[in-house]
Amino acid sequence: MRTATSAWIGLLVLLLFGAANSRAQELIVEPFNVSGQYLNEVIAGDTTATGERNDPNRVYVLRRNGVYLVNDDIIVRGFDLRLMTEEGEGEKAIIYPVVNTQTGTFAADPIIRMEGNVWIKDVVLVGYLDADPSEVVNIASTIVRTTAPGYDLIMDGVIMSNTRGQHIRTEAAARVIRITNTIFANMGDLGRSNFGAGKAIDLRDTSVDTLFIQNCTFVNFQDRIIRHRSSTAPINNLIFDHNTILNGMSYHGTLALGWVGKSVRITNNLFLDSFVLGADTSDASRQAEFDEHGELYPNGKPRMIWIFSVPNDTTQWIVSNNYWAVSDSVKAFYAKYGDGAGDDGNPDNGTDGDNDIIGPGAPLSYHINSRLGADSVNAFIELEDLEVANRPYISKMLRMAEWYRTQTGRTKSTTSFVRALHDFDRKPVTYFLREFDASYPTDSPAYTGAAKGFPAGDLNWFPDKKSRVGTDGHRAAARQPASDSLPAASELPEPVHEGNPHHVHAARADYRHAARVQPAGAGGCPSGRWCSAGSRSLHGHLGWHGPAGPEGSPRRLLLPPGGRRHGADAQDVAASGQLMPYGDDNRADAPGAAAPGALLLA
Repeated sequence: MRTATSAWIGLLVLLLFGAANSRAQELIVEPFNVSGQYLNEVIAGDTTATGERNDPNRVYVLRRNGVYLVNDDIIVRGFDLRLMTEEGEGEKAIIYPVVNTQTGTFAADPIIRMEGNVWIKDVVLVGYLDADPSEVVNIASTIVRTTAPGYDLIMDGVIMSNTRGQHIRTEAAARVIRITNTIFANMGDLGRSNFGAGKAIDLRDTSVDTLFIQNCTFVNFQDRIIRHRSSTAPINNLIFDHNTILNGMSYHGTLALGWVGKSVRITNNLFLDSFVLGADTSDASRQAEFDEHGELYPNGKPRMIWIFSVPNDTTQWIVSNNYWAVSDSVKAFYAKYGDGAGDDGNPDNGTDGDNDIIGPGAPLSYHINSRLGADSVNAFIELEDLEVANRPYISKMLRMAEWYRTQTGRTKSTTSFVRALHDFDRKPVTYFLREFDASYPTDSPAYTGAAKGFPAGDLNWFPDKKSRVGTDGHRAAARQPASDSLPAASELPEPVHEGNPHHVHAARADYRHAARVQPAGAGGCPSGRWCSAGSRSLHGHLGWHGPAGPEGSPRRLLLPPGGRRHGADAQDVAASGQLMPYGDDNRADAPGAAAPGALLLA
């Protein structure tokens, strides 16, 4: 009997990529020490004599405890990449880039070049072979980079570590980026780059229809978690929920959202020492990219804010149940370089008394506060003190901050950088697999401060709480792949993807209320009929276009091909126009429950 997690993995493959029989399409790839093959060559070579893919629905399965090497990009072009670690005991497979011995170059940068849909489950991706500290000279700029528009990136249970630029970068507009149960670690390297790098997700100036980040942890970052600067198109829908953010310099901010569209939801997150450099009223280098919100200090220079956007009057903002704290050592740094008076107009080299840090800065821009209205009061709640069980030393990030203020002239110059003296606590990826623990005391107000009394932050650090939504923790994932989770339907912004029937909002069936099925856009099939979804990444799926909802718009429900096998259940849906109880969701407290794996289309 397959475990619930195993069933979910097979189901997600079905949902996202239309595979009819995932088991038949799996290809076990042996580690490098067994096969002698580079993973990029295995994937590139999985073709017929005439160049077609051997199996367009291939799932590449890596061994537990396996170490895999790439000596060039994994180029996803003309096919969809599905990559996962096998089920069972042991740690997730690790992928390292190495020098290409034929060319003598470090060619695997990015590790994955994305010109098709990409799905990655329970895999560790590292920007250099960090088991050998000297290999840091080869640190990659990027792990995943989009170079063709219109595709989806889905990650679950992944660990990404050690890039000099950013872990994910969209050179071309993505459609959906959905990242869950993932650790982002060690973002940035001053030996090969500067303070303007070291980001988690760099959207550049492109668009993304839906950016969904939930139950993730971000640790050791120099710059922004999200960068969307000088944007020419929006992040149409953003959900940033139940994430833990700690040990961050936030050189140009934390969430720099640029142009946003229909909805932004920032909820249930935990921030600890996430703005180590502080809000400085006279740091021109940093302030150069705090300009898009348009808000100024009394001296006429841009305010330093954690979360900001290009202002507009149409985006729906939901910001609530977020908690933050600053450790004593970071407070001492603020005090050392902050006299409370702000900018006195003199240059600051760290010694002339012109100390302009005015504290940790405001979490939200005035504009976002105004959009929230009275709700802005409780959007971010400060904790008197907080510490997590095991994190990289914040003292090493503070020595980097001291070096920045005293030896660079508060510029991005790195000529005086000495790694042994000035780098943050760059732990190897095995630390994040085995030792890192961002849980915090259960007597903290944050422990019951999130929606429905859950802990704020990444729920993977509280497996007993996470199990209530059917998921495992990061540590449990080392033995068994972590499952997926989504917020309850009642917590989603509404509407989502209005007017486009082919955009998938989410890929799992925790949606239990028929009234929350979003309005369908143009091109829906007639009421009472099963129709093809018509989406590139969902070939073979069937959608139900039901009676009009309370808004007067028709509803749409998408089920996987297995919906045919549900027989009467599918027919009941068709007859009633509702989401009917099915399987594990068939409970008295869940009327109108969706079949497991159902997708809702707007």
